[in-house]
Amino acid sequence: MTKYFEVLITKTSKAIGSREGYQIFDNQTETFKTINEIKEWLKETYKNCKRVKMYQDNKNNESRQTGWIYCFKNADWSHSPVENWWQQDWIEVREIKAKNILIN
Repeated sequence: MTKYFEVLITKTSKAIGSREGYQIFDNQTETFKTINEIKEWLKETYKNCKRVKMYQDNKNNESRQTGWIYCFKNADWSHSPVENWWQQDWIEVREIKAKNILIN
């Protein structure tokens, strides 16, 4: 049985100064062989930006931490005027155990 890890990234944003909530603009999945690879990738990708705990409720309405939300200001420099926005990336890590199966 092969084991690896998936990092699920839900990218959200809202305009600076907006009273509207955050909107999802992208979902990504990255795969890694080890937890250390994930830690290095997170460090390179998000550097020193603010990080807050992400929670989900279970069937009994109890909250448990399921990941982290990385919060930062982002910008599109590809055209003028430059657009700025607040971004929150919701990060969840899952361990995957893959098993080969035979299909007849």
